Amino acid sequence: MKFTIQLLLLVIVLLNGCGSADSVAGNGTETGNPRIIGIAAERSGKPVPNAQITAYPKAYSPFGKDLVYRTTADYNGQFTLELPDTGSFTIIVVNANRALGISINSTIRDTVEQLNTVLLDSTKTVIIRRETTQNNQDIYIEGTPFSASFAKGVDSTTITGIPVGTYSFIDLATETAILETVIDSNSNSVITKQIKPLVMVVAPYNWNSSTKSVELFTQVADTGKFRFKIADATETGTILHFSPELSALVLLPGSEQFSGLISIVDTLSIPVVVIGSGWCSNLHMIESSNEGVDSLSTIRIDGSNFGDHPILQSFGVSTIAPLQIYDSAEYLTWRIPAPSADVLAYHSDYPAKAYLFVYESGDAMFGAVARGRRATLPFLTGTLSEDGRILYRNLLNWCLE
Repeated sequence: MKFTIQLLLLVIVLLNGCGSADSVAGNGTETGNPRIIGIAAERSGKPVPNAQITAYPKAYSPFGKDLVYRTTADYNGQFTLELPDTGSFTIIVVNANRALGISINSTIRDTVEQLNTVLLDSTKTVIIRRETTQNNQDIYIEGTPFSASFAKGVDSTTITGIPVGTYSFIDLATETAILETVIDSNSNSVITKQIKPLVMVVAPYNWNSSTKSVELFTQVADTGKFRFKIADATETGTILHFSPELSALVLLPGSEQFSGLISIVDTLSIPVVVIGSGWCSNLHMIESSNEGVDSLSTIRIDGSNFGDHPILQSFGVSTIAPLQIYDSAEYLTWRIPAPSADVLAYHSDYPAKAYLFVYESGDAMFGAVARGRRATLPFLTGTLSEDGRILYRNLLNWCLE
């Protein structure tokens, strides 16, 4: 799922002094409770009477029940805000009509946080855009009161009155950041940022970063194009929780042992990639028992029929050609797919043994129609060659087109 964010810049006022950096703590107080002290002013230095000052805990969500702490400046813009404890806060200072404001990310380590004079800038209207519109979606800015919703079928939403500052936009369903951005006073044109889609990688039970299949994925994946989260195959609740916002699912070898996942994966309308053995018959991609294992280093890719397919295009072949995907002979999983599948790679001597095949959404499989793209790679063990890594990466990128 991709997003863009645009700022409709209003009156631009230079921000002096405070900015959005952490401020420096000062002396203690009589009560011992932390206090934030400062003066709210315009660019000209004119005090902002009755400015509203609010401290939001760093993890605050407008959909949650966390407490916030507020005070109002006096006629001269001076304010003191008492907090119950030290910690990380977003301090938002705005004038009465919220046309001017500033957001300060501050870690309170002492009993007094001296902000000095904070200069308020014009607040912004933010338009957030997304490419996928298949579901409703709620987002919010972490540590602030700002939130917005996408209705199903709608690709944009708006948040108004955002002060300059540094923000993290969070997807409510997954509680993951979809955008980290700075809204500042120096921008004089529309700012556009792309948000990377989220890919879930289902790993074997008790996986760790040195598990070979996990290690290989993290090395090969073009993470400049997407975010990814690795889940234990037993964590069906986690996978269900994230499923509304996933852009693709990758099933690593060993995860097929956990049958509780089958009913979840089989209903997903996103691309699903099966790496290694298992899963395919459960997902209707092959008939039961129509798979096996060979020990090979080289496979055949079908450039004559699929040379321009995104998965094979980078190899520049227009014929049926050998492709060495392992440095030496290793185990590869072969399968026999349905007639609707595009078989991109197969055994040199037995073309019926498919090593790499894909279904497009809507293709007829065995007893079911593909709800989204479905694909398989044969890798089980061993060290992939550079061409093998490229093949893996191309397949992942194709899933996110």
